[in-house]
Amino acid sequence: MTANTNTLSGSGSGIAIAEETSQKVAGSDWFVFPRVDSYSAFKRNRNVVEDDSISSSYQQARGRNSGHDAEGGVTVPMQPELMRFAPGFIFADVSQGFSTAPYGAAQATVDDVDGAGAYDTSLASVSGVAADDLIFAEGFGDAANNGLGKVTANASGIVTVDTVGTTVDASPATTGKISKVGVEADAGDLGLVLSGTELSLTSTTLDFTGIGAVVGGWIFIGGDDTADQFSAGYGYVRVSEISANLLKFDEVAWVGTLATDAGAAKTIRLFVGDFIRYEDQTANQTSTSYNVRRLIGEDANGMMSEYLDGAYINSLKLSGSLDAKHTAELSFMALDKNTRTGAEGLKAGTEIDLYDAERKPMVTPADVFRLKLSIVASEHNYGTELFAYASEFSLDITNNLSVIRAVNAVDGIDVNRGVAAISGSITPYIKDSLMIAALDNDDDLSFNAILALENRGVVYDIPYLMGSDDGLQIAQNEPVTLQVSMSGAMNRYGYSFAMTSFRYLPDVAMPVQ
Repeated sequence: MTANTNTLSGSGSGIAIAEETSQKVAGSDWFVFPRVDSYSAFKRNRNVVEDDSISSSYQQARGRNSGHDAEGGVTVPMQPELMRFAPGFIFADVSQGFSTAPYGAAQATVDDVDGAGAYDTSLASVSGVAADDLIFAEGFGDAANNGLGKVTANASGIVTVDTVGTTVDASPATTGKISKVGVEADAGDLGLVLSGTELSLTSTTLDFTGIGAVVGGWIFIGGDDTADQFSAGYGYVRVSEISANLLKFDEVAWVGTLATDAGAAKTIRLFVGDFIRYEDQTANQTSTSYNVRRLIGEDANGMMSEYLDGAYINSLKLSGSLDAKHTAELSFMALDKNTRTGAEGLKAGTEIDLYDAERKPMVTPADVFRLKLSIVASEHNYGTELFAYASEFSLDITNNLSVIRAVNAVDGIDVNRGVAAISGSITPYIKDSLMIAALDNDDDLSFNAILALENRGVVYDIPYLMGSDDGLQIAQNEPVTLQVSMSGAMNRYGYSFAMTSFRYLPDVAMPVQ
């Protein structure tokens, strides 16, 4: 059977994104999305000047294109690896631990894996990694070289761990990478302290300022072995204060009974995620543009494609509902759009899969560890949750971008950044009057969502918001619900939205199925 020659199949399309080295100039790495759910129009928006001169023919002459900009969008299954493009919609850099595949920087390779847990990187030295740090290895061809290990040595670009890397591989797959994901404390070194509603973590020797924690970021306390957990339990916590031997938290999602726990003889594990937030100081703000490639299909000479050049992420919509995939919708505003034939081919560069195409998609009913909307009663926000369950939620981040045009340029010359609008909605099932009273009283609220699957996870956080509603939805034979609209605002730490992405989490950090 021969392929169609008169039509193209949309099933052969795909998206890849490259960070630009300068405006409209793609970098060398193209990150390919293994799956796409849908597109919004990829198009060039033309500004046409009509020739409306008076003519005895009573007919209009052809107009002229006086300039253009472009736009496009794509909806994809949400995965934690989308943190790579977070600088594009949050206009800041990601705070991250060591990785041979860092965000926004050149990737290093692992050139050799010996039989004793040693990963020989292409780096002359590996900074930010010390003994007892936790390293996650992934993407290697031999399964024995993938997994979590504790660092025993770091010298001359070689990181050695205790539990993985047991198979010799002199030529590892280029997809292989290692990343710092946390730390294991010495036995009895960490203590959990609950004073009133304030939870904190103390240490004797571990220096918390060096583990990669950031104020506003989330960490996970506890490992899979009981020796790596407090007797009081384990869970996600949001960092509010950091010093050498003290970590304070202002939000907690805990399994167990919160209590002071000396951690006697326990080697407590801490898992630290990559973190990004809107920044209130201009010195910490960045601007990242992209080349966005969409495959069209093959002509007689090869794969055709279209590109958004000088593309900026104008909005991100995160959606979760019953019996549906958790998706991310990215909308781009660009300076130009171009099409390439099969003969011209794709733009040059290295194709890198953003994540494994065989990975399961996040499904919100199964993969939500917690959704929480609560009253901000104090700086220690451990109040009663305003609902137990919800039927759907969505978050919208809109940067209100606009293309800047000039009389001496056909393409847009730049993109103007507007005030970010952080909004969302959630539809909880109502079981009491707490939610209704909080909205009627115009209380200050906070929202966060924790999702996790297959030892990875992500946390969305709107720490300070105003809520509104359209009234209770009451119908015969239906549960009572209330659709709540959320409008985020800058909190006391200077941000209105933040996201934490975990490259690795233990099994106990996964939602209970």
